[in-house]
Order: sequence, then structure tokens, then C-alpha cells
Amino acid sequence: MKYFIFLSCIYIFSFNVKAQSKIDIKNDYYNDNLLINQQGGNIVLDSSYYYLGNNDEWKLVSRRKSVKRNEKGISLEEINHCWNIETEKWKLKDTISNKYFNTTTQLKSRLKRPWLNGQNIWGDTTFYIEYDKNKNELSSISKNWDYKNNKASRGFNSKYSYDDNNLIKSEIIKTLDTTTLKWENNNKLIYSYDDKNRKDTVKHEFWIRGDWELFQMDIYEYNNQSQLITKLIRQSALGVNIFKNKEKQIYTYDDKGNLKETLVKSWADNIWINKRKIIDRYDERNNRIRRTYTSYKDDKWINSLRVFYKYNNEDKQIEYLTELWDIDKGFWINSTKTTRDYNTSGNLILRIKQNWNDKINQWVNVNKNVFYLSEFDPSGILTPSLDKAYIYPNPTRGEINFSDDSVYDISIYDINGKLIKMSVNTRDININDQPPGFYFMEYFEKGKKSLLKIIKE
Repeated sequence: MKYFIFLSCIYIFSFNVKAQSKIDIKNDYYNDNLLINQQGGNIVLDSSYYYLGNNDEWKLVSRRKSVKRNEKGISLEEINHCWNIETEKWKLKDTISNKYFNTTTQLKSRLKRPWLNGQNIWGDTTFYIEYDKNKNELSSISKNWDYKNNKASRGFNSKYSYDDNNLIKSEIIKTLDTTTLKWENNNKLIYSYDDKNRKDTVKHEFWIRGDWELFQMDIYEYNNQSQLITKLIRQSALGVNIFKNKEKQIYTYDDKGNLKETLVKSWADNIWINKRKIIDRYDERNNRIRRTYTSYKDDKWINSLRVFYKYNNEDKQIEYLTELWDIDKGFWINSTKTTRDYNTSGNLILRIKQNWNDKINQWVNVNKNVFYLSEFDPSGILTPSLDKAYIYPNPTRGEINFSDDSVYDISIYDINGKLIKMSVNTRDININDQPPGFYFMEYFEKGKKSLLKIIKE
């Protein structure tokens, strides 16, 4: 059964062809965080908060907070908390640790580990990814652990190899034996290229009875502009080694080189039959503004899904709206909408997802991400955002007091931006054990994040 699961995944990924638009952000939480982490300059992600829609209000669910950075302001360690509604306190969830190559800002590895509240220990790795200096992904590991029954539920392990031109040569995927906790071969992809370093073929193999067995071949064809125009998928029954046509994907482009249409045909009764089609449209700046999905049935094309994209003047995506085709009524109806907001520096600070409620004919909140960013300049002088009377004494000999109960989630950084102390659910914090000098205190007050310079005598 696991072989068919992987086969289905291969079909899905092979059909996901990206258009050459300037910005094509996937609609998910992880990529929004990734987008922020990849932004240049001195802007760094301090924290992000995640909310669920609750009628007309937002329900706080979780947060991610940067707790350690290097001298360039890049996050080395992030900590995730879940909000406990009953106790109105944060509960530790997991951490994300990032490592970078010494001489660059290029990510070397990322490790995610869960916190087991009942046992007060760090659990097994849930996610790990590693890169080389050329930004090639070398390996990725994900594990799901059933902590209630104290056993592994599933796991995947992928390893990649590359040639001298940094072109991927192979990908080997292993699955976790949940009984022995050992990795077992599952499937493999082998890539070949033509004399112009264009992908020529991809061979798919399964691990069967102690050996690799070829079951699928993807064959690619290009036009004079090196644009992919055809992808042919041929398959063989396991153990037979006789390949037959399975599917053909045909790509056409507009005069600016943007992907205009993706046509998928399936092989049946020795002829190619229309299966599905994607049509893309762009604005004058080559941003994709509409994508329409249709399927072929009863000798005609039937609408399925339509996506609209909106951008600001900097070509950053500000809205992603989907519509579904109502076959009975014969028109499009709203489905989902994702909006994004940016600050004046062009950095993402807000993402809101909504679903259309056809009973009340309006958008209903689903979830929201709020991203807090700051300028990382440890040598600069920061202007206090609260009156000095609220936080005293300053200068201090170590004790820090607050005259306002609305202050919470306090973090203390040294002059180099290194986190030295953090107080999540209490205002009990001091720098008695730190040497004299300048420090920075980050805190929340009535839901707003602020930064204050502290001097220790």
C-alpha cells in the first residue's frame, strides 16, 4: 500500500508547474515565515502570533519567538508556545534551531524538536533539513511520534546528491519502520540532463524484495527558448519492465515567456484523451493575476476552480482569492481569501485567511498570523516607547521594576543582540548577574511589542 501512496504523491508534484511570475507565494504559514527569514537588510523576525477566527473575535493559539541571533541578526533559535486559554499562560511546544555556514548567511541546517510537557523533556526530532553551501538540499527527516502510546506513527527520510553543475542527480526516500525504528528504502528518483543542462529524464524506482525496480519514466522536451513544452509519463507494472504511455503534459507560453496553459492528457485505447487544463493570465508586469482549473468530461471542458491574485506597487502579493464552480447554478462562488499586509519597508507583517459563508453571504475569519519585525542594530540608541516612570530604576544595579501590570513576555539582550534572559508569564526578571554596560529589554504592553535600552551601573 505504501508504494501506491508515493505514486499518488508523484502525480501531484509532477503537475505543479510554477509560472514565471515575479512573486508566487504558497498559501501557508511556513512559507510566510520563510519569506520573512529570507528578507535582506537588518530587518529580522522577532516573533509571530497565530490566531483562529472565533465569530467576530480572534482566538490566540500559538506564537513563534526568536530567542537567539548571531551578529548579523539572523535567528539561530526560535521557540514555539501554545496559549492555554484556561490558565491564560503560554505552554512550551517546540524549538527550531538554525545553523549557518561560517562565512555566509546561507542556512546549513534546521532542526525542530517537540517539548513533552508531561515528562518535561525534549522529544525526538520531528523535522530536520540540511543544505550545502550551494543552497542544495542534502537531506530532510520528518518523524511523527505518538506520545500518548509512546511509539512512532510514521517517518520519512530523503537524501539528495548533485553533479558538478549543482544539478540534482538522485533522491532516495526512506520510510521509518515503526516497530524497529530503522529506516527502510522505499523509492528513488534518478535524474539525467541533456547537453544544455536541461532535465532530460527522471526515473522512478521502488525498493522491492531487496532491490530497486524501475516502474516509471518521465521524459522532457523543450522549445528553442529552452522552455518545457512536453512532459511524457510512461509506466510499467512492477516486475514486467514493459513501459506504456500514461500521461502527457503540454505547456504553452505567451510572447513574454510566461506559462499560459498547461494541458494534461491521459492515454486510453491507444489515443490521447483530454483530462484537465490550467490557464494562467498575467498583468503588464508579468505577475500572475488569474489561474483557472478545468476538467474534461462528456466531451466538454467543465470549470472547477479559479484563483485571483492581487499585488501592490512593489509586486508583492496582497490577496489570494479562490472561487469554485457551481455546476447546478452555472456560475462561480466565493471559496477562500487570503490577504497580506506589509510595512513601509516591504516586509510582511500580517496574513489573514477567510472562508466564504454562503448562508450569511460574507467572509468569515479562519486564521491570522501577525509578524513582529525590528531593526537589528545593537550599537544604535533606541528611543524608549514607554515613559521611564513605568520601568525603573534606569540606570539600574540589576533590579528592574514595573509600575504597570500590563507588561509581560520580557526578554533581555546584551549589546551584541544575544538573549541572556527571558520571562514568559511573569515580570520577575533582573540582570543582577550581568556585568555593567548597555542592555536591551524587549517586552509586550497591552498587546504591543516595545524595545527599551537599559543601563546597568
